[in-house]
Amino acid sequence: MSILLHQRSEEYLKDVFSAYSDGGELPLFHTLSGRTIIHLYPVADTVDEHGELIGLVDALFFEVNIYNVETMTFWSTTSKDEIDLGIPCKARIFKDGSTVLIINRDIKIMDTQSLTVK
Repeated sequence: MSILLHQRSEEYLKDVFSAYSDGGELPLFHTLSGRTIIHLYPVADTVDEHGELIGLVDALFFEVNIYNVETMTFWSTTSKDEIDLGIPCKARIFKDGSTVLIINRDIKIMDTQSLTVK
């Protein structure tokens, strides 16, 4: 699905994403302070080209981009098929088409096949 964005929205996206520095590879265990915003981008089926199930049957694999507002840093991780959120968050569809989870508290993240956030 493709949504036509107004030029103002295009500029907003460019400004927002360019404000963050790349934190490199997401560590296995990571603690983040303050507000964190998590973007989910679907990338592949969990059934491979041979018809083998390699993830959750009812899910797609997705890329995760994690933005920490306090440090203005982001991390990316791929091939997730689930996020286990042990805390409250807000969810919305961002202007770039990603699903966004907004967490307004300190969190701990564990990066495995699933991404665990507590």
